[in-house]
Amino acid sequence: MSRTGTRRATCLASIALLLTACAGPGGETPPVAPPSPPAPTAPAPAPAPAPRPPAPAPAPAPAPPPPPVVVKSPAEQRLAEGIALYDAGDYRAAIRKLQGSPEIWAKDTPAAVAIEAHKTLAFSMCVTGQRSACRRQFDALLKLDPAYELKPSEAGHPQWGPVFAQAKRAANAPAKPAVKPPAKPAAPASPAAKPAAR
Repeated sequence: MSRTGTRRATCLASIALLLTACAGPGGETPPVAPPSPPAPTAPAPAPAPAPRPPAPAPAPAPAPPPPPVVVKSPAEQRLAEGIALYDAGDYRAAIRKLQGSPEIWAKDTPAAVAIEAHKTLAFSMCVTGQRSACRRQFDALLKLDPAYELKPSEAGHPQWGPVFAQAKRAANAPAKPAVKPPAKPAAPASPAAKPAAR
């Protein structure tokens, strides 16, 4: 026999022996045991929940309430109108508005309103060439507030800066004592009447 045949015979004999061993005594096949109950298994996982829709974006914070509406007095309204004219470059109209507003010059008007009106008038008068009127407005302003100072950007203005500086020096100058004019000498006594000649 060939080597391949020997091997085949050996393999077949081994298989036959294995099958015989599996068969019970007398060549019968042992009974097959009933299948055992299935081992308990973990419950089937619940289906994955459907993905949640994205959470809505948080509501934007409510806008802060608008600032309270401040009702301006008539004097403050006229002043604001005059300043708006000045800011627009209409200096003569600003002068007319401010000078023609009795509300600004009333005795019960807050000093801050009158001071701002005098300053705006002074500025307007200086830029329109009314230098002496400009000075009078600064003098009036400094009577209301002798410590008043222009902002640095205002004080350096070539037209009203020097005028304000002069008014400020005059307001801060020590008061000169009132000088009484010298008394006039008494009139000489009238000469005594001469006796009449006889």
